[in-house]
Amino acid sequence: MHNGHCWPATCSETFAYMPFLSMQADGFAVGLGKGEQLRSALLKMQKENKSSMSVDPLYSAYHYSHPPLEERLAAIDKAMLLVAKPKVQ
Repeated sequence: MHNGHCWPATCSETFAYMPFLSMQADGFAVGLGKGEQLRSALLKMQKENKSSMSVDPLYSAYHYSHPPLEERLAAIDKAMLLVAKPKVQ
């Protein structure tokens, strides 16, 4: 950080890393048993913001700091299935 702002190289690296961190945080919430609540909150935010669920991947990669909602919901659903599966020993 420099004078309250990050250097351009640091900003772009951080911005590129944000989608990974979002998905990691979503997985953590699912692990805590909060997957349904997370899904509900994300859908509510999308509705209130009147944003599109499905966006062009290149546009999303350049303009968004978080993965598109469609990707996040798919990852949350997949994680909830993995958490719900009984472990075979």
